Amino acid sequence: MLKQQAEVFSSHLAQLRARAFAHSLRIVLTDGTDGRVLAATRTLVQESAIRPILIGQEASLLPQLEHLGVTEKVDIYDPGKDPRQHDLVYLLRSQLEKRGKIIPDVSTLYAMAREPIYSGLLLVQAGLADGLVGGATIPTATVLRASMQVVGVDPQRPVVSGAFALLLAEPLPAGQDAIVVGDAAVVPDPNAEQLASIAINTAHVAQAVLEEEPIVALLSFSTHGSAQNASVAKVREALRIVHHRAPALHVEGELQVDAALIPEVSVHKAPGNTVQGRANVLIFPNLDAGNIAYKMVERVGRATALGVILSGLAKPINDLSRGCSASDIVNMVAVTALQTAQKSHKARK
Repeated sequence: MLKQQAEVFSSHLAQLRARAFAHSLRIVLTDGTDGRVLAATRTLVQESAIRPILIGQEASLLPQLEHLGVTEKVDIYDPGKDPRQHDLVYLLRSQLEKRGKIIPDVSTLYAMAREPIYSGLLLVQAGLADGLVGGATIPTATVLRASMQVVGVDPQRPVVSGAFALLLAEPLPAGQDAIVVGDAAVVPDPNAEQLASIAINTAHVAQAVLEEEPIVALLSFSTHGSAQNASVAKVREALRIVHHRAPALHVEGELQVDAALIPEVSVHKAPGNTVQGRANVLIFPNLDAGNIAYKMVERVGRATALGVILSGLAKPINDLSRGCSASDIVNMVAVTALQTAQKSHKARK
């Protein structure tokens, strides 16, 4: 059984990485001097067309990259030495001004722009990089705050949310071997409008990461009117908004999780529903439910979790757990590359 589970995970990750690694993109890794990031960089150079950009002091990073034998295929951005830093400081000022933030004095602006997360985000905003992965050494809240200040939100999807892709230990009855869940990281108690945006965001994540049609279930403790409550009413209103804003999206609600994932249960609890137990995107009514559920599936159900996968930002930015491994970093770079390719494809249409 363990061997079979490992093969499922390996197949998923191999396919995800293969699709992502074919793209020639510049991805910033803000925690450049961290040993896990350096190990991930070596893997990226050896296995992909992605060109990592590491943030850190050149004097410290260059010998380590030389030791790894990857110097020629990695860029270093040293905020203390790079002449482009002055332009990035002015860009930071203009972005803060554009968003109505209080503008710090010049010395504070320079100090902010030297912080690795801000340097990396400014490179992306300036078009000098395609996406960013950070957070191996700083909290998620710091990544989010800096991202909102520098790159801002996507005007078409103006709610920032956090999803996780869960690679399941064994397939569900309808065949799903991976699901994407949201919001599990950002919005504590979304209203109906926010919940609708989270559903659309998370469907985009599933499309990019799983390369499958998103089949979305808006979850509740109620299935099609089996209970009445303000929370249930919120989910129903969110469904109405999603139908209006994204009429082509395959979405159903409100559903209990067993009706969303198990065809036999779905038939009995919600006859005629369009999901029919085949959901691969699960939208939770609040952050408590989403965060608890994904960790239960990961820890008790032995799934592999990829995330936090951010969406709703104007650029492809993703966050790492501070307990991440080098392999986790590689996987999140792959996810970021797939999101970048998705944005590029949509922009060309």
